[in-house]
Amino acid sequence: MTEQDLFLAADKQMKKIINQIKEDDWDKQMPEGVSARRPDIKLRELINNHAYDEAWVPDVLAGKTAGEVGDKYDGDLLKEDPKGNYNKIFEAAQKAVERLDDPERTVHLSYGDYKAKEYLNHISTYRSFQAWQVGKFIGVNADLPSDVVEGLWEHVMPQVESLRQMGVFSPEVNIDETASSHDKLLAKAGYDPKS
Repeated sequence: MTEQDLFLAADKQMKKIINQIKEDDWDKQMPEGVSARRPDIKLRELINNHAYDEAWVPDVLAGKTAGEVGDKYDGDLLKEDPKGNYNKIFEAAQKAVERLDDPERTVHLSYGDYKAKEYLNHISTYRSFQAWQVGKFIGVNADLPSDVVEGLWEHVMPQVESLRQMGVFSPEVNIDETASSHDKLLAKAGYDPKS
């Protein structure tokens, strides 16, 4: 699985979870620790953060800098139709990743320059584990698809300890050796699959 394939699959999982959010869920307070940006975030604000990150994908892959993009994605991207507007942003990001012809090219992020494939791994990691958290929160099947699990084991877990030192992941959760690859992945990334 390539980094592009992992992004496409993880992104689809997030969209699938978002499309299952009920109207009375949007204003619910998320559990503490779900967002590194804000400890008191509501579900709608969290999904708007994902929409923001998603909206940047085509511009980042086109080589644009933050200065060139400016503030065009600031504010409420979900507006009066959260699912519909998220889905439009999702489609643009998917197309941009599908068209990416050189995953080794350098892209410019707010926290430094990276290869495009590394950027996609950053997003895939964030999307995957947040999709699981949001799915659990709204009470739907939150299990990550097998291709996402395999892709994360291949592209992200080899760096798990360095990412943990950077604060991306919490301490590893102890889990039975007989657990599924899915649950071992969550535990390795610091999530309790039984929570």
